[in-house]
Amino acid sequence: MQVTTSKYDNFVNSINSEQTKEQYEYSLAQFLRHYQIDLDSFLRLPQQEISDYIVNYLVSKRVSKQYKIVIFSAIKHACVMNDIILNWSKMKKFIRTENRDNSINGKDRGYTHEEIQKILEFSDQRLKTAFLVLASTGMRIGALSTIKIGDLEKIDELYKVTVYAGDKEEYLTFCTPECAKEIDAYLEYRKRRGETITHPLTFLQNIETCYQTYTLLFQRVI
Repeated sequence: MQVTTSKYDNFVNSINSEQTKEQYEYSLAQFLRHYQIDLDSFLRLPQQEISDYIVNYLVSKRVSKQYKIVIFSAIKHACVMNDIILNWSKMKKFIRTENRDNSINGKDRGYTHEEIQKILEFSDQRLKTAFLVLASTGMRIGALSTIKIGDLEKIDELYKVTVYAGDKEEYLTFCTPECAKEIDAYLEYRKRRGETITHPLTFLQNIETCYQTYTLLFQRVI
């Protein structure tokens, strides 16, 4: 009996770090969604067409050079683990620093108080909570999807948050009192909708939609 694995399994099961896995899965999903194609179909394209897809995507993205490197690495890993041979050195030359309004000397700058206020103004309860958690704890956006209710511990006016719980890269961080109030309001909102809030539940639901809304908000505000 011949045992086969899917191309996506080859991609995801060969990543050792949970943190890297989340970043790569998200980056690859965004890339495939951009072209409205699944991984199997993408990898069956002619070699030159695959290269063109990758280069055009990298050039079109108005994000930091560091983030482009993550995107490039995720796509490369998916190809390499499925025996797709491309000129990666050549394609990497298309990773350039973008001159963007929210950068200084090619590096990302922090958002101003006014920009943060605009983002919160346009946000719903879930998005506002997510944004404040990111801003006050410093965690990566990809870590949001891993946070369970049980990873939050209320200590006085703050929340202690366990990030990547159970993974070798697990660490602790704390939010601000303002953020803690928003977390309480969000959990109360979910209770009013009839949910029973228990430890195994995901803290922020439908996080994929949250990512997409973030992108639209930043483009609108910045």
